Amino acid sequence: MSIWEEDDTFLGRWANNELTNEERAEFEASPEGREFLDLLIASKGLKLPPYDAKAHFEKVKYSLNQSKQGKARSLQPVWTVAVAAVVALIITFYFLLSGTSVSTGIGEQKIVWLPDSSKVTLHSTSYLAYDESDWQNHRELELDGEAFFEVKKGSRFEVNAENGVIAVLGTSFNVKSRSSRLDVTCYTGLVNVKTNTVDQNIRASEFLSIEEDAVIDKGTHTLSVPSWQNGISTLKDVTLKEALDELQCVYKIKVVAKEVPDLKYTGSFPHDDVEVAIKLVLEPLDIEYSYDSNLQVLTLDD
Repeated sequence: MSIWEEDDTFLGRWANNELTNEERAEFEASPEGREFLDLLIASKGLKLPPYDAKAHFEKVKYSLNQSKQGKARSLQPVWTVAVAAVVALIITFYFLLSGTSVSTGIGEQKIVWLPDSSKVTLHSTSYLAYDESDWQNHRELELDGEAFFEVKKGSRFEVNAENGVIAVLGTSFNVKSRSSRLDVTCYTGLVNVKTNTVDQNIRASEFLSIEEDAVIDKGTHTLSVPSWQNGISTLKDVTLKEALDELQCVYKIKVVAKEVPDLKYTGSFPHDDVEVAIKLVLEPLDIEYSYDSNLQVLTLDD
């Protein structure tokens, strides 16, 4: 099986010119690659409507989720079920022509410099989208996943996440939006966090955790930057499923379990040793498991 059949991020990296010369040459010489090159050429003639970052960001997430669900249901290569992939690719080209999107794969981090020199550090398996052409008037972007923001002072700066809106004028803060939970940590300045039912400000050295539109935790911290920037994931009072999801964001592993126990986890694990990381997550909860390092499969015992 070729790399583009196995790697969910391959098409996005190809469209964003992030492949190595060898990867690009091999892909574009393949029948699948030639088909997508034809699509790219055809897309150049499309007349694009005004860019709506939020709407098309939602389409990107939807198409990616549909693609992943399709893989879970079928053993056929993704190229034989091409509709979702084509939709995702056309949307990617839309971003390239009328806006900007950035994504990270498993275990990958990226630094993104915004047009006003604000800096975003994007954590693993995260997605960011914004309209570069209108940035001077609207400093607004969409985030799915986790990112650390260092914002230059200026007009209102807004991060739209699935579970809420984070707004500042100039400060540094971390946003983590995965599943139904939203975690916001302020490092300098002042941050406003707003959801359907919550509207709160948090100051430097404070954090706020929201789940299903309710505040579940609020307090202080002593860090100068998020721990994940130093190669450590730190989780507080999350479900075991969320802890396993974080493991899979950092490491390319598959988790197999008939049922994930309904337990809470608080702790940390490193990004450079998968077996140590697994041990630090599962052993404190007395969960028996096995890990196949060759297949990269973590199995929770019954």
